Amino acid sequence: MNSIGFFLMGKKGLSVLNGIIKGNPEYLETINFIVCAKDKSIENDYYNEIKDYSKRYGIKFFNRKEVTVSTLESNYSFAIGWRWLIRDISSNLIVLHDSLLPKYRGFNPLVTALIEGDKKIGVTAIEANEEFDSGDIYDQRVIEIDYPIRIKEAIDLISDLYIDITLNLIKKIREKNLRSFKQDESKVSYSIWRNEEDYRVEWDQSSDRIERFVNAVGFPYKGAVTSYNGKRIRLVEVKSEDDLPIINRKPGKILKIKGNYPFVVCEKGLIKIIEARLEKDGSIFKFDRLRVRLK
Repeated sequence: MNSIGFFLMGKKGLSVLNGIIKGNPEYLETINFIVCAKDKSIENDYYNEIKDYSKRYGIKFFNRKEVTVSTLESNYSFAIGWRWLIRDISSNLIVLHDSLLPKYRGFNPLVTALIEGDKKIGVTAIEANEEFDSGDIYDQRVIEIDYPIRIKEAIDLISDLYIDITLNLIKKIREKNLRSFKQDESKVSYSIWRNEEDYRVEWDQSSDRIERFVNAVGFPYKGAVTSYNGKRIRLVEVKSEDDLPIINRKPGKILKIKGNYPFVVCEKGLIKIIEARLEKDGSIFKFDRLRVRLK
């Protein structure tokens, strides 16, 4: 019987493991190992939950920093929610990517899709190769979404797609019926990596886009950041509001504070800040000065 290894991270990794246990527990005998890693860039990386599941069901568990990949044995391996290149692995490696490839090859494709306002999001299972996210496609699933939508909701939605794809591919592997097809190179686009600087709100954009941005980088990520009177604050909840005829428009300036909610001027439209927190200690931030420009 073909053996399978898993490189799992985050909510998507945990969802797949849970989906196998609940939907097809007989597949557990196929799993040879699980490698997991901690992710300090998000509030909850689900590392402990994945580790507990592994021990509960007798699956060999390894921390990424404590194992040499070349020593792991399996006929096929899955990388789900994984952030790093997996080198020197002898088995066939299947990568699950948060986009409808060949669209958004690269990093954080789901965040990019939400910021861009895509009506469809999805997951693609591909064969790993030397060029990132360009391998042949084994399977692809798509789901339509409405806005506004937060990243946590989108992750929950595509986690179900992850489960469906993984179960389908394990079934094909067990039946020795795994097939793939080439990506359409004429439709390729890329999503570049992000770091802390990319969490900063750019007020010279439309209010609709800023609302999508704030929702796309919220929990489990750290959240959109801006500066108010020299203090760094994280925007938890905002709402795009209709524009007003502002003659001397200066994006980032607070137009008014109504009911404790500031209305911020954008390149087009206004942003109502419903909830913000001081980055330093996470406390609720109250806007008490009108003549301030957010940066």
